[in-house]
Amino acid sequence: MLNLDNRSATFINAYEKAYKQAISKLLPGYIYNRRAIYTHSKADSNKNSQVSKYDKKSRVHAKVFKVIGYKFNKAGNLYYKLSNGNYVAADNSIANLYYTKLGVSKKYKVISKKWN
Repeated sequence: MLNLDNRSATFINAYEKAYKQAISKLLPGYIYNRRAIYTHSKADSNKNSQVSKYDKKSRVHAKVFKVIGYKFNKAGNLYYKLSNGNYVAADNSIANLYYTKLGVSKKYKVISKKWN
């Protein structure tokens, strides 16, 4: 996030509103765990706030979570708020359940010369 120390209150409010709208558009609806993860009761990663552990499984057998919001902790790390009220860190251990169009390329790779 941008350093807002020397900005006016109006600028800060407008910036925060635009920032929250941008994050809300990119917020996934459903996520699954790609690696072993813990859910937390607060938006902090410490042993005291751990609620449940979910082990690494293949995508079809992985635990699916519904995301209803987000929160930043004091260190500035993003956490997704889940429908059960717990939080999970938004890092490489989780991924969007559904494919998005952000990575669509107009180039195609031919993997076989044979057409059926």
